[in-house]
Amino acid sequence: MKGLSIILGLLAGAVGAVVLLFNNPLQPSRPSILPNASVYDWRAPEFHGASFGAAGLMNLPIGPRSEPFGAAGIATANAAVLILTDEDGQPAALAARITVLGETPDLLRSDVGVSSYTNIIWPNYGSLFLRGEENRWALIRDSALKFSGMSNAGADGRFRVSRLAGMRDVIGGSGAFANIGGRYAEELSWDEDNPERLAGTIGLGLLTDEN
Repeated sequence: MKGLSIILGLLAGAVGAVVLLFNNPLQPSRPSILPNASVYDWRAPEFHGASFGAAGLMNLPIGPRSEPFGAAGIATANAAVLILTDEDGQPAALAARITVLGETPDLLRSDVGVSSYTNIIWPNYGSLFLRGEENRWALIRDSALKFSGMSNAGADGRFRVSRLAGMRDVIGGSGAFANIGGRYAEELSWDEDNPERLAGTIGLGLLTDEN
């Protein structure tokens, strides 16, 4: 009887730890895309390097994985070409994005850092450079809940990524976007046509020097 009590106690403790991990009160808030932002959907028809699904973010050798770059300095990075479409679903811009996995994820604090660098180009018009220090914990959490049958993602399967250190900035631009800065927000989802790749929606809140 005593042994059974010990086993039940261990199981209850394990379940409690999992529940606390998935509902961590320390996890950062998830900002939504502002209604006054310029919004584009994007997909990545070209992708190379390490994949950052739930397993990749935790450095676990399980699940579908893309082939990482061979050089040690970029083994935890990927590069992608994005196509941005407008509200009518028409191609509006191209982007090149480099994403790098942080070195020290802290699951107990719901902190799985990723640095992203994105250059969006509107041909013959201008370009914007974006830098984000992001927390991809939401992807791990929603993937785990979906696997357990308790999906936490929205009805459309999207999840929001929060900022680390308050940074998701529009650093600057060229052409028509010269002297422009601001902030951006992003929602991610799995690409239906390429289930190992992410797709998303990005909202740009731009400010000029005069604002």
